Amino acid sequence: MLTIRENPILEFDTQKLPTTPDVTAPDGSDVRILLGLQGGGMAHFELQPGQTSKAVAHRTVEEIWFFLAGRGQMWRRQNDREEIVAVESGVCLTIPLGTHFQFRALGDEPLAAIAVTMPPWPGEDEAYPVEGSGCRPRPIRQCTMPLNTHTVHLHTPRLHLRPMTDADWDILLRWNQDPDVLYYADGSDVTAYTLGQIKRIYGGISQAAFCFIAELDGQPIAEAWLQAMNLSRIIEAHPGCDCRRIDLSIGEKQYWNKGLGIEIIRALVDFGFAEERADFIFACDIADYNPRSRAAFAKAGFRVVAHIAQPPGGKARSTCDMRIAQAE
Repeated sequence: MLTIRENPILEFDTQKLPTTPDVTAPDGSDVRILLGLQGGGMAHFELQPGQTSKAVAHRTVEEIWFFLAGRGQMWRRQNDREEIVAVESGVCLTIPLGTHFQFRALGDEPLAAIAVTMPPWPGEDEAYPVEGSGCRPRPIRQCTMPLNTHTVHLHTPRLHLRPMTDADWDILLRWNQDPDVLYYADGSDVTAYTLGQIKRIYGGISQAAFCFIAELDGQPIAEAWLQAMNLSRIIEAHPGCDCRRIDLSIGEKQYWNKGLGIEIIRALVDFGFAEERADFIFACDIADYNPRSRAAFAKAGFRVVAHIAQPPGGKARSTCDMRIAQAE
């Protein structure tokens, strides 16, 4: 049972952080209970490397979190607003009453935060389970996060993979308004995205991904990213592991079937294992109507680990997940 204080302290007090957890929170994180007053209580939360919390919401309390160590992601949903943000030491966020939330620890150290709960935690029935984030971040309807860029450059025999930046919106818009490109790049029946939509999509993805533009002879031809895993079925099947995923799309159709996708995959795999020290890298939800994608990942060393039947009426009858391991 998780209880901050039944009778919040009215006189000032002092306490050191307990050396061992007091309880396990409903979301699965380790909790060290700190002090409280009538208006609220404080606790220290810690999630071990590679773990993902259970998705929950609160019945009567709301919280403010401040992250102390580690790095990871926090997913929140509030009515029709939904987003995933990167978290690390120095990040502060709020969880208003009724917000659905879930968080995960990336890297090789625990994700730690302190949180103020207002009013004080009432007892074990306060939190209730909800459906978690589950899949690739959806377009955010009320919040557009800025593109989170980086400084990594990768090179292949023919390509230069440079960071995706705000200067790329025109080319990304053109690729995302080409029905032929979207047929293979997107699992839905969409034939075009607006500029606002792609800014929301890529802004959300970039919070937990290295997003690249692939150039051939100085000209952009493709987009790709190495992203922290966001599919619950894979995270739950690999507890304690750092799992990543690769997504890519060659927007310039004259360069299809020339082996460039394989070069991009191999560059991202080498970076993911050598620099990011991922345990596994996946290609997710490859549709049965996209054999070129499956073949490219297979040539790069990936193997099929799951087949997923799709609901009737969609573009795909089935999809597959493919995986390569650090040890391989």
